[in-house]
Amino acid sequence: MLSSSDMEHSVHGPSSPENKQPDAPRKLAVLGLPWDTTEETLMLHFSQYGAVEATDIMKDRLSGKSRGFGFVTFASPAAAARALQVDHTIDGRRCEAKVALPKNLLQGEAAPAATRTTRIFVARIPQSVTDTQFRSYFEKYGRLQDAYMPRDHSRQMYRGIGFVTFASPESVEKVMACKHWLNGH
Repeated sequence: MLSSSDMEHSVHGPSSPENKQPDAPRKLAVLGLPWDTTEETLMLHFSQYGAVEATDIMKDRLSGKSRGFGFVTFASPAAAARALQVDHTIDGRRCEAKVALPKNLLQGEAAPAATRTTRIFVARIPQSVTDTQFRSYFEKYGRLQDAYMPRDHSRQMYRGIGFVTFASPESVEKVMACKHWLNGH
């Protein structure tokens, strides 16, 4: 149910005069995007930190609707570092920018301490799970800052995904250490 496979995007910076570390990250994952945010909006928002090479909002293959997260690739690691230093509000919603993890880290290698996160993406949530159940399930792993299951407004039901933000990365590590079932699924 918990997945980071959606973030299989490599991060490798080219050598450039501004780039003091040739492999410093230039690509960021942006979590918690509003459903109507466009790639152009993402480009405009993040260009205030430096030149942006590309933006990509992840979309559902069947519906074509946003999945609530995307990626921004900067021209330089310095611009990415500036973007990581501030809180982001995009289209009226607080979003989180994190370094996009390289594929080798997503395939089981231990992540360095600098890439620890407090936010997780939850997939395959049964339609029978309520907001209260979702929140209380994850509260047993640590103090929550936010727990959110987006709704599909056209069908008036949950979309089967959610986002949980913990107060500490240790809580995320506890969650990721085991398998999970909500309402028997």
